[in-house]
Amino acid sequence: MTENFKASNRRAVLDFIRTRYPISRSQLSRISGLNKATVSGFVTDFLRQGVVAETGSGVAAAGRKPVLLSFVADSAYVIGLLLNVRSVRMVITDLEGTIVWQTREPLGDEGASSTLDRIAIIIEDGVRRVGIPFSSIVALGIGVPGLVDFQAGVIVQTPNMGLSSVSLKQWLEMRFHIPVFVDNAANVSAVGEKLFGAGRHYEHFVYVSVSTGIGGGVVMNGQLQRGAFGFAGEFGHMVVEPHGLSCRCGGQGCWEMYGSLKALYRQTARHIGEDPAAYRPDILVTVVDAAARGETWAIEGLNYIGFYLGVGVASIVSAFNPHAVLIGNEIAIGAKWIMPIIETVVQTHCSLPIIKDLTLLMLEYDDNKAVVGAAGMGIDGFLDQLTHRKIRRWC
Repeated sequence: MTENFKASNRRAVLDFIRTRYPISRSQLSRISGLNKATVSGFVTDFLRQGVVAETGSGVAAAGRKPVLLSFVADSAYVIGLLLNVRSVRMVITDLEGTIVWQTREPLGDEGASSTLDRIAIIIEDGVRRVGIPFSSIVALGIGVPGLVDFQAGVIVQTPNMGLSSVSLKQWLEMRFHIPVFVDNAANVSAVGEKLFGAGRHYEHFVYVSVSTGIGGGVVMNGQLQRGAFGFAGEFGHMVVEPHGLSCRCGGQGCWEMYGSLKALYRQTARHIGEDPAAYRPDILVTVVDAAARGETWAIEGLNYIGFYLGVGVASIVSAFNPHAVLIGNEIAIGAKWIMPIIETVVQTHCSLPIIKDLTLLMLEYDDNKAVVGAAGMGIDGFLDQLTHRKIRRWC
């Protein structure tokens, strides 16, 4: 048995304990298909590492009662971070993703160096406030709005933030000496939905994040898909108008120039007297409030981005044939006006067999799932390293 194969089996057994405890060794052997000696060897490792504990006895028809095993969720903790243009969202969770502490802190446009220092201070302050030793923190997951090289942990491009070309993984690992996992914000949101939200009900879904930009996370067969080079889901820069507006990515006619809050602000700026480049969240609230009062300019602005969101979603549906497309982030407060347009455009642009059983949902805005998704990415990375024996003990 190769070491990678052993590690894969070891991780499978740990996941069975984590998701089905209390459970006995014989039950683990039965559901995993591994022999009892192999399972017992893995369990001995987990007991030594502290992530599993023996917690009483089960019921037996005859003979000795089986010893039950439980996952020790509070044996270690993980930090989840979600960056956006204006703030940092931070949680500390146990190994089951239960939040034990959380905060939201402002983030200014102060340049890469100052932003990194600010993030480090927020992390240090959070761990100090929750009152656990830093040695109990075993991983950090972070979501960033932009193009991210997941393997290297490098922010390749952040059109709306000043962190392009920053080696965030390396910087944070050197600062805190724990494994760091960096991904784009849409991917961690998709992970959060799969673990804790609407995505739990679907094996194949696409999450579309709509804010000042557009991003996406693709989940197929229950797993996040990254593509050959790690950049799958960059839907915001697929072209919906070939000779359209110039985008900060260097292209023309990108989806986010027509279906994001950028487009809404551009369409409504003359009515609200604001600079459309400001991208302030209260402008969205102003537009939605005006639409609720029946003001035509606001309804037309929301319908405009609804149409282009529908065009993009139709392409995603045709390309991936998912069970569901989940649309989320700040745009959610405009669902009343936007979703009917999206649904109509998708029905018009997609063939009936593809959409017959399709679910389109606009999710209530809740960045808890996204930031816990970032923590979940850290949990997954930590458990993967643990079962590959790259970590023996951490405290």
